[in-house]
Amino acid sequence: MSDNFSIRTVFNEGPNTVEAELSRLLLDCPIQRVYIATAFLTMGGYWVIEDGLRKAIQRTRLIKIVVGTMGHATDPEAIRAVQALAPDEIIRLYTGRGFHPKMYLFQTGASESTLIIGSPNLTTGGLGNNVEAALVIDVSPNSPHFSLVQECEKQFRQWWKAALSVKDALPSYEKVY
Repeated sequence: MSDNFSIRTVFNEGPNTVEAELSRLLLDCPIQRVYIATAFLTMGGYWVIEDGLRKAIQRTRLIKIVVGTMGHATDPEAIRAVQALAPDEIIRLYTGRGFHPKMYLFQTGASESTLIIGSPNLTTGGLGNNVEAALVIDVSPNSPHFSLVQECEKQFRQWWKAALSVKDALPSYEKVY
């Protein structure tokens, strides 16, 4: 990244998929923090990222995921599967008004952060089978555009604080799923 900021598109066409981007980041990058906010999580989406998520958890404990419950599209089994990967709380349920973001933030240390924002949920469709549109933004802390990362991290922390723990939210969610 010569200019400390780059942006590219992902449309889930050919090798250009959100799955490929997430795999690269989860498996190959020296991640310090991962923040994921998505409206939907399914078992299919979990299976797509499970290996990368498992390996990233081994390298860092700072992984947090907020998923929505709107429309009952998020699979309770997938929520349990994600939480089972780590001893610490890594997933929460946003049960408030329609939670519909798709934001994936990877902080790889002092040198760079990668932000993926667009239409893909954590589902097999969102990660590769559907036509999707996302921007992948690589930015370093000395870039004038680093405020994008800071704003997204701040917003994620607000969502995390507003979301409920799996222990508190999952039993009632399962009743209506």
